[in-house]
Formats: sequence, structure tokens, C-alpha cells
Amino acid sequence: MFQLPIEVKALLAFLVTQGIKALLGLFGADLAGKWAAVVAALVAAVLVFAEGLLALASPEVQDIVVKVLTLLAGILGAFGIHKTYAAIRG
Repeated sequence: MFQLPIEVKALLAFLVTQGIKALLGLFGADLAGKWAAVVAALVAAVLVFAEGLLALASPEVQDIVVKVLTLLAGILGAFGIHKTYAAIRG
């Protein structure tokens, strides 16, 4: 069974959560209470769907996609660290 690395799962979870948060912001709702459970279910569904979709691909394609997503997770993580450091320094 094909599984995404934890870095890619974290990236997908973050992106889906932020997307839903932005979408809910358009309707004046926040991520508290009942919406937190909805978002958690959607994130889990997206992760299962992504793993299932990649499981249909050949191993060579899986390897390329995982490496690209891992690189993207590293780059976004570096931007996050830079932004946090800049906020701390003032």
C-alpha cells in the first residue's frame, strides 16, 4: 500500500486547512466549534484521496511526485521559518 511521507501529509493538511479557513472567512465563519470537526474530516478525506490517486500511478511517477511535494514542503517550511524569525526580530 502506497503512503505519502509525513512531510507531504503535513503540507497537504496545512494547505487544505488554510483553504477552508479562507473560504469560511468569506462567509463570516471561523474555524471554531462545529467547523473544526468538518475541517478535520475534509483534511482526512483529501489525504486518503491523494494517497489513493497516487497508488494508481506507476512507481516511477509516484517517486517523482513525492520528491516534488517534499521539495515544496521544504521550501514552504523555509519561508515559514523566515517569516517567524522576521516577526520575532521586529
